[in-house]
Amino acid sequence: MIIYLISSIFFLSLLLLLLFFSLYFIVKFLIRYLYKPYLSAKLTLKSGANSIIIIGTIIITVPGFYISTIKNYGMAFLLAAGIGTATTTLYMMTSHVPLDDLIRQLQDTYSETDRLFSQLNTFITRFHNFVTDTDINVVTNVQGELGIDVPENLDQNLAQQYANRINVFDNLIHNHIHNIENILKRVIELEDQMRILDENYQTQSSLYNDRLKDLIRLYGHYNDK
Repeated sequence: MIIYLISSIFFLSLLLLLLFFSLYFIVKFLIRYLYKPYLSAKLTLKSGANSIIIIGTIIITVPGFYISTIKNYGMAFLLAAGIGTATTTLYMMTSHVPLDDLIRQLQDTYSETDRLFSQLNTFITRFHNFVTDTDINVVTNVQGELGIDVPENLDQNLAQQYANRINVFDNLIHNHIHNIENILKRVIELEDQMRILDENYQTQSSLYNDRLKDLIRLYGHYNDK
């Protein structure tokens, strides 16, 4: 009796494991050969409203209730099974951004990131040029606040103007660094979605991160507190 029970549990576990992997490969097949090719051809799945699926010349109307139900139960099932990739794939099938829109968003985000980097590089260059031209020394205290050392014979009013100018540069540089850090989070999110659709997609987020680190080192006074 015990042997029969153990055998039954073993075969049931094997069957469930086979079912899980079958579901995984089915979802992956749908993404690679059905979902991905027709994504840019307006294949649409949305929860909460009737959805129209266009596959070639075939048009299918699916009530949003069914889409939402399938999505919720499917996500819960796959999470319980521990199939992370298939879970992400199913989510993309039911909550996707159209491929054309995703590409456009990435291009826009890359352009905005490049613009911010260009401005940041300009501010850092002007900062160092100003320090050199005025013959001052910029120092940072333990609280991360900037101060300046000036020649003894420098007029105090002029010294205060220099200090104010340094603070303006510092605020601009810090604000741009924070803006770039935030936009890079968006870049990573979009690139993750692209890699689900195209495993060979070449991301740029790591290059941007390295570029930001280089500029922070070049500035030399960044305080991330």
